[in-house]
Amino acid sequence: MNFLEAIAFINIQLSKCHPSRNYRDFFIGCTNDIEESYKVHQVSSESTWCIEKFVNSEDVAKAVVDYYHVQGMNSNIENETGVWIYCYKITMQTKE
Repeated sequence: MNFLEAIAFINIQLSKCHPSRNYRDFFIGCTNDIEESYKVHQVSSESTWCIEKFVNSEDVAKAVVDYYHVQGMNSNIENETGVWIYCYKITMQTKE
């Protein structure tokens, strides 16, 4: 999946579940280990809205994270690398 496809995918998923799309309510990152990242951030896919998507390269993943960070999403862009993008709604249980 390239940059534009990843942006389109995330936008579609956000509009389905969270039409207001207040980006400050979400965290986005990239990783090579989704399960570990969800564990670190205390995200439970059963109780927290979250998505993940495999992309073509780490450069694409970083560009997508950077794009949403500029739009206002929370991220930790300096410390994350990988070919999986993940995004979740911030709740009282999650850890950014």
